[in-house]
Amino acid sequence: MHCTHCNTHFDWRTGEVLKISTNGHYRDLLIRAAGPVAVREVRPPGEASAGAGGGSVEESGHCGGDEDRRLVLLESTEDAGVHRTLLSDVEVIRFTIHKFYNQNLVTARYENEVLNLRIRFLLGEMDEVAWKRKLYTAHRTFEMNSHFAVVFNLYLMALRGVGTSEELVGLITTTNESLASLAEEFQQTTPMRIRLPTDSVDVPALFR
Repeated sequence: MHCTHCNTHFDWRTGEVLKISTNGHYRDLLIRAAGPVAVREVRPPGEASAGAGGGSVEESGHCGGDEDRRLVLLESTEDAGVHRTLLSDVEVIRFTIHKFYNQNLVTARYENEVLNLRIRFLLGEMDEVAWKRKLYTAHRTFEMNSHFAVVFNLYLMALRGVGTSEELVGLITTTNESLASLAEEFQQTTPMRIRLPTDSVDVPALFR
């Protein structure tokens, strides 16, 4: 296994920290970085280690970097709704960001649309009024998707500091209020909403 937060390789069966990894997430990091990615240094038993401590992941309590309080919450509760929110629902939101709200893709789509509209205008395929109207629509869509990207990414970052069920519900409620505010600003009839731990299992993780 490979932790994408602190770049630690470890055996998922024993918790032993490893020097190398064939994990797909690590290969993706190598590709994006176009070169080696620094990994957690493994020192012999008993020898002090700079930064994160040596030994296994279980021994250190977490795999390095800032403590992720979600792990404490997952271990301290048997609430199925909380586990669902912190595990499967998080993956749904990450996939949604990757597919619809990746900032690089959002920007690229906007720039391509603006270029295509300019070409169509210069070729006489639309008049100036239609061109400006479509440019405005494209820019509003770009702004909307960029704002949604910020909200969802802040939500995922803030999850690391959640240590109780009450804090989790509070974070989701605040995030849903932000999503509702964006829906109103960009004139969406139904805002997106993240499922609460107390919601029925039949409610989608992310829905309108």
